[in-house]
Amino acid sequence: MSVRIRPYQPEDMPSLLRIEAQAFTVDAWDRRLLQWYADTCPKLFLIAEIGARVAGYCVARPTRTGFADLDSIAVRRRYRRHGVGTRLLRAAINRLRRQGVHTLSLMVRRDNKEAIAFYHRHGFTRTRTVHGYYEDNATAWRMAARIEMPVIA
Repeated sequence: MSVRIRPYQPEDMPSLLRIEAQAFTVDAWDRRLLQWYADTCPKLFLIAEIGARVAGYCVARPTRTGFADLDSIAVRRRYRRHGVGTRLLRAAINRLRRQGVHTLSLMVRRDNKEAIAFYHRHGFTRTRTVHGYYEDNATAWRMAARIEMPVIA
């Protein structure tokens, strides 16, 4: 499966809304929030494409000198476990590293075992627990990884 990573384009929005609804259900972002990220972080709002189909996306945001947050990463269910998430994460890390970022952090639901395993495989470790982080009062883990590594193709 050939995965191409490219910047977000406005015509991607309908696909992203479907991916959000499928991947996050109660935590899904709406059009307004996705558009805010597209406007705010255009170089770090990345789309994974397989053929002509949007397979997933990620968005990262520098927060202060040397640090960034991976605010979201989602892959269409049928393309999970095919390297799409890894390609998106690596592409984001490469761009962040070029901007001088050395630490990437994220929030994940404490009960999202699949996502936590994915992040562990990519060098993330839990740094703290945040009770009541989500709108439904669910607990989150803050995870972080050092990204001082060679740029990965």
